[in-house]
Amino acid sequence: MILDALWAGTGGGNGTGLEELLVSPLFIVYIFAMVVFIIIDIVLMVWVYKDAEARGMGGALWFIIILCTSWIGCLIFLIVRGNHPK
Repeated sequence: MILDALWAGTGGGNGTGLEELLVSPLFIVYIFAMVVFIIIDIVLMVWVYKDAEARGMGGALWFIIILCTSWIGCLIFLIVRGNHPK
């Protein structure tokens, strides 16, 4: 379905497939969800960085871990940080 729409938008069909895909409600919801998840990841990275720095745990390292692993790294941080007082 999506490939057919893209193919139509590249001259392989009537030329309206790609335009229809880009304004379809499902595509708009997908883009909105991606933006929300990116914002959540940025907020997690900043929060973990600040908290790790305050606890003397190396904020830059935890920032990179969250950047690579997202919420899984955040869960690991929450488990590990319990041993480090603020």
